[in-house]
Amino acid sequence: MNSQTPFYKVYLRRELDRRCESNANYSMRSFARALRVDPAVLSRTLSDKRALSYKVAKRVINHLHLSPQECSIFLESVAEDHKQRGLKKNEAFSDRRRPEVGEIDAELFVQISDWYHHAIHRMTALDQFRSDPEWIADRLGISVLETRQALQRLSRAGMIKEENGQFRPGVDRIETHNQAVSTPALRKHQKQMFQKAIAALDGDGNRLRSVTGLTMPIDPAKIPLAKQLIADFSQHICEVLGSGKKQSVYQLSIALFPLEVGDSGPTHNS
Repeated sequence: MNSQTPFYKVYLRRELDRRCESNANYSMRSFARALRVDPAVLSRTLSDKRALSYKVAKRVINHLHLSPQECSIFLESVAEDHKQRGLKKNEAFSDRRRPEVGEIDAELFVQISDWYHHAIHRMTALDQFRSDPEWIADRLGISVLETRQALQRLSRAGMIKEENGQFRPGVDRIETHNQAVSTPALRKHQKQMFQKAIAALDGDGNRLRSVTGLTMPIDPAKIPLAKQLIADFSQHICEVLGSGKKQSVYQLSIALFPLEVGDSGPTHNS
């Protein structure tokens, strides 16, 4: 590849070569399957016969071990490739600020696993947010002491930052270092969120919530695909709901689990 090859294609080619070196049976098709991309699309992209679409590029980076900065460079290089090819500018490449994603390790997540840490982090993006511990505590129904301690932990984690006495988001959202691994802290966090969902079911009016369920027979081998579809949907609805006036903080929790006792199907991390 020459020096004009877009960064994202250089990275994908190097990653494919690395995996092939580690596994003699690894192939372009294997790589495409790991990235959730059509093999023909990946082949034409790496042979420089086409540009990767922005939608596919966003899906691809979810399956690569990229830092937040590398994710940004990866997507910018896709945009530049589109520009060089004279392709119609994708709406996703508009000049609006792209979400900043912070990565956090399991040890640090233990300190901020209680649900209200993440609620406070997202509240800092509200249009009418007030950097007042009493105001925050009142909105979330927690103590002022819990609020002050949470603000300190969030600041140390880089999730929020203080400017002239005002708290602002340090990053738009966070992801754990290894999303394929479940930990006690992650499970604790999810349990708390489901408990909040139960409370909302009993207390909030139907107009302010949506709770649905579907029971179905499935092929357990398709669980990895289902998890990817859920991840894509979650990101999409986050972008849609966050594009208007930011007046309230919501939690989206989706559960897919076996109903049979002693399920003998394949095991997947939560």
